[in-house]
Amino acid sequence: MEIKCFIYLSKKLTVPFTRELRCVSWNQNRGFVCAGGVDGSVRLFKLHPDSDKNMNNPFYMNSALEGHGPNANVEIAQWNEYYQKLTTSDDSGMIIVWSPNQHDNSWYEEMVNNRNKSTIMDMKWSPDGQKVSIVYEDEGFLPSVLKLDTFEKNYIVRSPISPTRPRLAIAFQNGVVQLMKNEMDSRLKKFYR
Repeated sequence: MEIKCFIYLSKKLTVPFTRELRCVSWNQNRGFVCAGGVDGSVRLFKLHPDSDKNMNNPFYMNSALEGHGPNANVEIAQWNEYYQKLTTSDDSGMIIVWSPNQHDNSWYEEMVNNRNKSTIMDMKWSPDGQKVSIVYEDEGFLPSVLKLDTFEKNYIVRSPISPTRPRLAIAFQNGVVQLMKNEMDSRLKKFYR
């Protein structure tokens, strides 16, 4: 059985005050879009419900989130859908968790983690919003899902978390994928390319 997917662009928007975009992430529950770019820019916006009719100002909300330095490139933006928080990371390894202010449309820095050593390659939140998996470029791995002590000496490139079970898939640069179950199991299954 072959599954086909067709994607088309229905509208082209320019993100104001951003020279070059590096990442974009869409909040499924509330409709926010985060765009991260060069010069530490993080823009959070929401389209008007009738934005098709009003192309002069298509944004219901358009806010700059300031926290990444002017020399940083924001490479990753991930939503914690359960708690409606945004997590951004730049090329220096700085991670910022942003939370909405319940009284207005502003957002504030809830937590800042500045490892300042290595770029983050991938970041995923668990479906319940309690745990995050972070993969660093220097082979570091911060899984709050599992406590793991040893990995093969290969670069980890992705680490998605299962939406239905407490499982973590770890993809290595050499094509190996490991499924991890819990901190007592070092490997649930191992697949090769």
